[in-house]
Parts: sequence; structure tokens; C-alpha cells
Amino acid sequence: MFLPNRFAASLAGCALVCFLGCGGGGGGTIPTTQPTQPPADTIAPVARVETPSQIAANMNPGWNLGNTLEGDPTEGSWGNPPVTLPTFQDVVDIGYKSVRIPVRFSTHLGADNVVNPAWLQRVSDVVDMARSLGLYAIVDMHHDYGTFGAGFRDNPDGAIAKFTKVWKQIAVKLRDKDPRVLFEVINEPGGAVEGDVNDLTPAQNNQLNAAVVAAIRGTGGINASRCVVCPLKWTSTTYAQDMALPADDNLIVTFHYYTPWSFTNGTDQTWGVGAGQAWEITDLNTSFGTMKTLFVDKGIPVILGEFGLNMGDNPPYYQWLWVDSLMQKAHDCGITTMVWDNGGLLDRAAHAWREPVRVAIQVQAARGNKNSLVNTGLAYTLPVSSSDLALPLVLNGNTLSRIKNGDTALVAIRDYAVSGATLTINGSYLSGLPSGTTTLSIGFSAGADQRIKLSKS
Repeated sequence: MFLPNRFAASLAGCALVCFLGCGGGGGGTIPTTQPTQPPADTIAPVARVETPSQIAANMNPGWNLGNTLEGDPTEGSWGNPPVTLPTFQDVVDIGYKSVRIPVRFSTHLGADNVVNPAWLQRVSDVVDMARSLGLYAIVDMHHDYGTFGAGFRDNPDGAIAKFTKVWKQIAVKLRDKDPRVLFEVINEPGGAVEGDVNDLTPAQNNQLNAAVVAAIRGTGGINASRCVVCPLKWTSTTYAQDMALPADDNLIVTFHYYTPWSFTNGTDQTWGVGAGQAWEITDLNTSFGTMKTLFVDKGIPVILGEFGLNMGDNPPYYQWLWVDSLMQKAHDCGITTMVWDNGGLLDRAAHAWREPVRVAIQVQAARGNKNSLVNTGLAYTLPVSSSDLALPLVLNGNTLSRIKNGDTALVAIRDYAVSGATLTINGSYLSGLPSGTTTLSIGFSAGADQRIKLSKS
């Protein structure tokens, strides 16, 4: 996870600790048997060779297997269960096309930085699970910068040697995976404090990307032309102008977006409202526009490797508005998106999505559909005798097509009415609701369904 404000840089080494709490510490063993793991011969062959731009486009939308294989010290240490095939089935079923698999290697090293073979096999097995269901997969070295990049600024050659030694082992192990498995050099390269001994300069970041790409290419086989994902420094668009890729036709650039941090970490309750927050919309447009101009327009594909929210009990409308605005801009700029999920979106044990509307907005926008939004609070508390409830709509060219309470459809005019950009739910309908919380699903001619909660004492 990228912390866009450097006041939060001290947390940069613990991805999304503050995104719903990842837990920490604790031991664990490497899973060696997976009853739901498919045999290797069930993995569908690639029917045709895709260009890097086609691969990136076909990966949209994507999902991060966060706080799992990058757990400290191992998988399962940060609150999510070890990965099984049904995890990826949940991801496929809701509409995702790809998975980014963050992996920590630095806690699985023996003497002379040799990676534990059992850990490499585990990573291989997880990749095979994803591919067996048709998901594109990115193997992302994650949380290892602090170990391999220590002292980078003063000794770049020594730091790079650590990265390349480990990457050669990963690349050899995964060399025969099909071209829809991608490698990502490192998550969010950079020190906790800009300019300190562990930080790297933008030029050194270019040096690191080039060295890792060369190490991967040198292992041969499919790796000679496999897509490699190269990060900006800190995966921040601040350093996009400084990015210089090596001469290679199979590279993808990646960045992350959590701006404004005061909103995405749940402190601010609104986004893009009024003159005081106009800069937030400008920043979104400028950041994505920069990536389009510098890379996409030049034929270099771009992946937004992480974005996300921890809004807690803040009004869902602004969560939905931020995600939809980001997704629509990414679609317009030809940028593939991969949402960060440390367990806050998908309850992997229960196989249930905690934020289905937010996920649906991403999926629908990635398909090119315009989403409509209902400007709601967290929940509406209704008196016993309810008056009409008027809700502002952001239609984005769509029309309201249905409202349902569970499996029961509300009847237009009798139960609700739409006038322009306002939905009115009639008091006569609200008065008949039982005590407790009722969730209404609101559907439109295109895009994601919305949900509102009505609470009645």
C-alpha cells in the first residue's frame, strides 16, 4: 500500500495495517497440501499470444490477495486463512479477471539468500490455482524492500544484488508458467523517509527495474518475453516523469492511488465536495492523465496495482463516488485497475463479499458501463409513522429500473416515484416496514445496483 503523505511514511513497511487491521506477528507453517488445488494439467492453455497492452486490458478489473502470502512471518499470520481454490472462485464469480499475489520472500530465506524450496512451491501452487480458473496472475515481491533495499542510496549495487539473486530463483521456479502469469519487480520501492540511507533516487529505481528485468530474462524459456511490471518510485505519480524503462517490449508500468489519504483512511467523511475539496478531483484527473500521456499514449500499458478505502461507518455514498470517479477516469485513460483487499472486501472464510456495491462499481466501470449513485447516509432511521423519503440520484445517463426488498419488487407510483434526479419512497410504504433494518436494492438501466438501509425502531 502506498502512503501518499509522507507524514505517514513510518507505516510504509506494513501494507494496509490501518486498512481494517492486518494483525501481525505469530508463527506459521507453509501449507503443503491443498485438497482443492487443481492438478497442473487442468490449467487451460493460452490460445494465442497477446501483446502487453492486450494482456493488461484483459486483466481489467483485478483484485489483490492482500495480507496473505506477504504475511509476517508467513501465510496466515495476518488474519486471512491460507489460500484455497474457492477463494479464487469467489473472485471469478463476482467478475474479476486477474489477481495480484503479494508475496514476502525475505522471511523464507536460508544461508546466502537462498529461498526455501517449499515456499517457492507454495507460490507456484497458488499461481496454478488462479490460472486454473482463468485468472491472470501477477507475482508481486512485497514487503521485501526493507530487507533487500537496506542502505540502497549509498550501496545500490549491493542492494540490487540481493533483489536479483532472489528474483532469479523465483523466475526459474515459475519459468514454465504460461504468459498470463506476470512478475512485478517490487512493491512500492523507496525508504520510509525520503532521502535517507535506505531510500532510493528515481534514477536508482530505474536501475533496479532494469537489473531485475535482465535477471528474469536471463532465466530463459517463457521468461525471455514474459510481461514484467515495473513500479514508479513509491508507485507514486509524483515520480512518473523520472521513469526510464529499459529497452524491452514486454514491460508494464504500475502505480498506486490512495489520495487523499485523509479520506481513504476514513478520517474525512466526504470527497470532492465544494471549493475546499475541489483539489481532490483535480488530483485524480491529473494523476491518471499523467500516466496516460507518459505511457499509455506511447504504447506502454499501465496497471493501477492498488487502490482502496477504509471508510468504516462513514456515508457509503462518498465511498461509491470516489471509487466510481476513479474507475471512470481509469477507463477513459486505458488504465487497468486492481483493488487492494486485505480481507475487508472478501470474507474468505465465509465466502461472502462485505462491500458488494463497491466491488460492483469497479467491475461495471471496468466493462465501460456508467454507474448511477444514490446519495445516501449510512442508514435512515424512520419514525413509526413515516413521511416520504427523498433521495438525490446521480444518474449518469441511466434510468432507475427497479427497487427490491429482498425478492419483492416495489411498485412504481404506489411505493415510490422518480422525478428528475430525485427518488421518493412513499411514506405509506415506509410505514408498513417492520422494526429493525430493511435493505433496499436499487437497480438502474446500466451499472451497479445500489443499496440503502432503512432502520425502524
